[in-house]
Amino acid sequence: ARLEVSWRAQTGRRKSSREGGNPRSIFVPYIEVDEVKRVLRKAVIAGLIDDWTAKYDVLERIDQQVPAPDGGESTEPRYVVRCILSIRIGEYLLHREDVGDGRDYKAAYSDALKRAAQHYGIGAVLEGLRAVSVEVDNYGNPLPKERERLSRLVEAAYRQLWEDLFAGKDTVSPSSLTLGPRVAGDLEVPPPPHKASLPLE
Repeated sequence: ARLEVSWRAQTGRRKSSREGGNPRSIFVPYIEVDEVKRVLRKAVIAGLIDDWTAKYDVLERIDQQVPAPDGGESTEPRYVVRCILSIRIGEYLLHREDVGDGRDYKAAYSDALKRAAQHYGIGAVLEGLRAVSVEVDNYGNPLPKERERLSRLVEAAYRQLWEDLFAGKDTVSPSSLTLGPRVAGDLEVPPPPHKASLPLE
């Protein structure tokens, strides 16, 4: 199952250094949490895994001082959440966990799940992408030619990901979810023989 990669502006519009040039913004790649859940559901349907569950723990709330519109400072809460993502393959149960944060519980839960999923290789394509300077219109949206360029960057990252996987390179980290020796080996148990060996992007 292929993950849909999205892009969002990391900075506001800045004037171009060229005379008459379009303003530019820095865009960064990301994956929506619904995409992670979709890939996990498809893995169940395809028989690659039997089931998956996610358990969350709220670790702490941090009150941050941020600039206020009036020029002063205001307090903004930030929540830190741990997600334990478990995947069952026959009699074997794998666990991976990580910590995420956000301005509210929903954002923190989503961030934690995406980070935990990365330990199974879900979203590994992001490792082949970076922040990009993009020409934008007056509303901050990428120009049509720039949208095409961002799409080409994603396609190139996917091609490189698959080339590395088929070449047997270990540079695709965190370790890709092959549902075979590399994942099962973390638990020191033999891989379940009835499952296919296929990475989740």
